[in-house]
Amino acid sequence: MARHVADDALLPRNKRQRDSNHKTYPHRVIRLAKRHRGLCGIRGSNMNWKLLFKAIALGVLAFLGLRSVFSLEQAFLLALGFAVVAMAIMERDAKQAEPARFWVRIEPNWRPLLTDYGLVTDESGWSKIQKHHSDHPDRWTVVRNGIGFTVLRRDLFYSNDHHYFFSEVELEVDIEGLSSAKAEFLLGDFVPRFYIKDRRDWKEHRRYLEFGLITVESINQSMSNEDSRWIPVARLPYEFFSGEYGGELSRHKLAALDRKLTDAGWKRKKRDYDDGFLRTPFEIEHRYVTMSYNGI
Repeated sequence: MARHVADDALLPRNKRQRDSNHKTYPHRVIRLAKRHRGLCGIRGSNMNWKLLFKAIALGVLAFLGLRSVFSLEQAFLLALGFAVVAMAIMERDAKQAEPARFWVRIEPNWRPLLTDYGLVTDESGWSKIQKHHSDHPDRWTVVRNGIGFTVLRRDLFYSNDHHYFFSEVELEVDIEGLSSAKAEFLLGDFVPRFYIKDRRDWKEHRRYLEFGLITVESINQSMSNEDSRWIPVARLPYEFFSGEYGGELSRHKLAALDRKLTDAGWKRKKRDYDDGFLRTPFEIEHRYVTMSYNGI
């Protein structure tokens, strides 16, 4: 992240940013409908009309079946309750089928990352990076801006930085300001890269989001072993996104996930009481990477 370079030349990232017929229906029916308006998904432009019509149709059928047994008022209340419950169940199933949309921003912690992996060994190396960014103040770079994307579906993402769609998280970007070198089988010089990759371990049945580096040495070693191309520095268990993908984790599973995060070197940033109201982004930190995210 830019703050780890500690120089004004690296610009800081941008701040994150009816009328009711009371003679026909009793007052308690109107209050019941208003109380469940949010549950039914009736929120202006976000209304799910298809599910709403299905719930209304089920409510009408229930009313027709119940009116022969109960009074009209009782039948109406029972049918309305049935429609509300049906709507809630259909909404839950729809959310589990498709994830909520949310944005993610990845910001490498550059000073420990580049120092620990030998890409910057002294202050002259940091000065070179700072000068490069001061010479190009308006250009997007991963050092200054990090990497941002929006999750639209499980297989559809959108780059917030470069404005294009992609179907799989496998991103590589040059770390501008670092020295380039000649790779054995590439034309031209190679600049070390930072990458984000959706990894699957089929043997252990694990999936995680991997962050790491690609260097000239790793490129040369990949001639004999393709996996040597990537140098992982942090791995985030994919279960971390379960809540964002529409699933609700039980308390037991949430505790197990927190243990996995701790074992992998991650720590959730504590949130204040009013963060939810202010829509402050969630944040999770690793020695080498900070990730912020929030729903849209």
